[in-house]
Order: sequence, then structure tokens, then C-alpha cells
Amino acid sequence: MCVILAGYESDINQMFINANDQGMRGRFNWDERFRFENYNIDELRECVKMMVNKMQLTIDTPTLDHVIDMIWRKKDMEGYCNAREGDLLLARAKLNMNTRITEKVSKSEFVDMKLLLEDDFEGEVTKDENAMALLDDLVNADFM
Repeated sequence: MCVILAGYESDINQMFINANDQGMRGRFNWDERFRFENYNIDELRECVKMMVNKMQLTIDTPTLDHVIDMIWRKKDMEGYCNAREGDLLLARAKLNMNTRITEKVSKSEFVDMKLLLEDDFEGEVTKDENAMALLDDLVNADFM
């Protein structure tokens, strides 16, 4: 018999801690488990490029750099999900792209219908960036 437990390490650890069966951890060779390390920045870049290609879209180098930077800044945050961050960003960017294209076409403007732009990723901010923006607003506010 083969049993595979898959999930984020913290979740799996919590499952073992919360298990009613005290011997459960001993039934699994925990020290010999197979772990998938997070992708490094170059691997993330390749993953995002493959995702874009799979969507039959294109992305220029500055926009790709921007996307990778957005993902990389999240890597130490709780809930970081590795290459899935790219997938989530691209899904939202594609919606923004569709809105942008619809607006341009309605105005009879030329638009590359396959090219993701940096603006398509607008609105994707981290909690840290939100906090910094709030602090900036407070610092720059005029109080009576």
C-alpha cells in the first residue's frame, strides 16, 4: 500500500499535531519525506513565460520583469503559493486586458489583442504596499 500526503508543509505539520492518533507521525518516515522547494526567480520567470504562452498571449520583457518582481515580493508572506501566484496574477491581468481591449476597439483604436501590458497588472498590490500607501497618506495629510 502507498499513501501520499500532499500539501503545504505547515498544513501537513498542523495535521499531524492535531491528529488524535499519537502514533500517526511514526507511521510515516517523516525525515525522508520528499519536499518541493519553492522556485527560484529564474524558474518563476520560465513558469510565467510558459503560462503566458499557454494562454496564447505575449508579454514584453519589462512587463515580465514587473510580474516577476510582484511575485518575488510576496515570497516571504503568509499564504505565498509559488508559481500559482503567477497563475493568479495572469488570470486577473487577462480580465483587465479584455476590458482594455474592449475600450480601445469601441473607440476604433488599434490594439494588439495578444499583448499583456504592465497596466493590465495594475491594482495588484501586496499588504505591505497597502500599508505603505496608508502611511504615506497620513504623513502627507493636512490636519486642521
